[in-house]
Amino acid sequence: MITISTITIITTIIITIVIIIITSTITIITTTTITIIIIIIIITIIIITITITSTITIITTTIIIITTFTITIITTITITTTILITTFTTILITTIIITTVFITTSIIITTSTTITILTISHCIKISSSLAVQGSPW
Repeated sequence: MITISTITIITTIIITIVIIIITSTITIITTTTITIIIIIIIITIIIITITITSTITIITTTIIIITTFTITIITTITITTTILITTFTTILITTIIITTVFITTSIIITTSTTITILTISHCIKISSSLAVQGSPW
């Protein structure tokens, strides 16, 4: 026969088993939820870190490319300007030298011609003067 004490013991065992099952289920659900939340947080942190790193890399690369391009353009402009200045200076100096040589040559030719004309003129005057005076020459 089943007595009250047996029913109490069976009820207590059933209640304990149900409580253990409920507690276990709550613990499993809580642990799983916490694990899923932690995994989501870790994945989010990894994605944010990758995004930030990618953005920084893209910005840095862009800055390096722009800087390199600018330096190349400035260097090219400087070299071209230097070549132009050197070329124009050489042309100017050559022109000055040629002009100076031309002017000097012209002055020498003019002076020589003038001296020759004056000498011839002087010689003609002396000859005329001597011829008039009856010189034997």
